[in-house]
Formats: sequence, C-alpha cells, structure tokens
Amino acid sequence: MQNKYVIDIIQTIQETKYCTLMVAKGRLSVEEMNLISEVAAQYKKIVIFASMRDVVFNNDKNVLVAI
Repeated sequence: MQNKYVIDIIQTIQETKYCTLMVAKGRLSVEEMNLISEVAAQYKKIVIFASMRDVVFNNDKNVLVAI
C-alpha cells in the first residue's frame, strides 16, 4: 500500500497537462521515487525530486509543484 503522497503524485502525473513536476524527495523512499519515475516515463513526463527548500522557492512557471 502506497502512502497518500505517492498516490496523489501518480494521479497528478496521469491527469496534468504539465510535462514537468517537482516533488519533495524528503517525503519519499527510494522505492517510491523509482515507482513515480516509472509511471512518469509511461506518460512521457519528467519528475524532479527536489529538497523542500527548492520546492518552496521554485520560480519556474513551467513546472507543476506537488507538495
């Protein structure tokens, strides 16, 4: 069973029109990041695993931030 954060990220990958998503890596295990990367590849999306600081202070308007 995946945690709610992983489920929300996967749903966002499936539903969004954004090509790039940024997520907080501190809330994820290595296995969860691998799963998210696999799903993103299936949908031709890019997932950036960033520190919470980088997520909060992101200024790129072309990146969807999932906190």
